[in-house]
Amino acid sequence: MSLLQVRNLVKHFPVRGGVFNAVKGHVHAVNGVSFDINRGEILGVVGESGCGKSTLGKMVLRLIEPTSGSIAFDGTDITTLDHAGMMPLRRRMQIIFQDPYSSLNPRLTVRQLLREAIRFHQIIDGSDPAETDRYIDELLATVGLRPEAKHKFPHEFSGGQRQRLGIARALAVKPEFIVADEPVSALDVSIQAQVLNLLLDLKDKFGLTMLFISHDLKVVEHFCDLVLVMYLGHVVEEVPSQDLEQRVQHPYAQALLNANPIDDPDERRPLTVLQGDVPSPYDLPKGCPFAGRCPKVTDRCKTQMPPLETKKAGHRAACWVVE
Repeated sequence: MSLLQVRNLVKHFPVRGGVFNAVKGHVHAVNGVSFDINRGEILGVVGESGCGKSTLGKMVLRLIEPTSGSIAFDGTDITTLDHAGMMPLRRRMQIIFQDPYSSLNPRLTVRQLLREAIRFHQIIDGSDPAETDRYIDELLATVGLRPEAKHKFPHEFSGGQRQRLGIARALAVKPEFIVADEPVSALDVSIQAQVLNLLLDLKDKFGLTMLFISHDLKVVEHFCDLVLVMYLGHVVEEVPSQDLEQRVQHPYAQALLNANPIDDPDERRPLTVLQGDVPSPYDLPKGCPFAGRCPKVTDRCKTQMPPLETKKAGHRAACWVVE
């Protein structure tokens, strides 16, 4: 059963200028994205910087208001809910930010950071401080930190430890759904593996459902059940993660896959080098947004936008040349 259903989600940011600060145009950040996430699944979203991944994740949580489209969480349409209507759902939907340092209040200790969320959402009885401290100790142990860490400030931790704090803060309110916005992109490779394995363990332990945002197809292949590839605000391909290397067909997705490092240093493969620049989201081209850089472009690609349609079982692509 789907926990999250997104249909035709669109976000256009107005661009203003002139004497009267009038709207001159719009930046098309997300354009008609649709997907479902079943309970207990991890959906990966990949693409270049600026393709709309983070905007999509924040819209799903209503941290950014969508221009149009619908978002249904556990059967409830949350698209038009006001602040009071969203409050009961805020506890069930959490986010792990890309930069843990900027998302943690530097003036608060870890204990104060976690207590703030626990008390606001009334996770446990706040009348007993000792019980709250026991709960915080359990949270820190769950993410691999010592109990004495609760007395420290965020700047006293390493990058990997701060990311664990960000995970602990998200888990503090016992959520069902988490948006992980590039949670390992700023970490060393060895620390990335630790954080990813931690997230997988927590997913199994608490039955979490996740939207995992990344620019690394190797990470997504290891971590996710299903993968969406985004380009310039559009989903250009949807494929199960176990079939990522064998079945990916869209020219942009193939170029992303070929850009990943090869595990075997003796193996060689042709490098796909995309020509041209990414079009401006302020002035989108007609037809396929990838047409100006695609090595397989046809005249039809330049004039008609390809729909995201099923090519094989469990596999969708938005491309006129993919059969």
